[in-house]
Amino acid sequence: MPKTTPAEFEPTLVATMRWALDAAVDQLAERSRTPATKAKMAQGIVRSAAEGMTDAPALVSVLLEEVRKLSSSCR
Repeated sequence: MPKTTPAEFEPTLVATMRWALDAAVDQLAERSRTPATKAKMAQGIVRSAAEGMTDAPALVSVLLEEVRKLSSSCR
């Protein structure tokens, strides 16, 4: 997968990233939908997209896995 800087993201990729973020947030419990969690998820989606991941369902899976890791490390 080719690496891309965020400045090089195409509008369609940005739309895909936004959709993936919204879809992942919708799958979280209400109490987990904090601005901090959403910000961490946004960082993860930018990082994944920069590494070449552009598939929306795959991005959602990565985001949800990161949230699970975060919440299990906070316990």
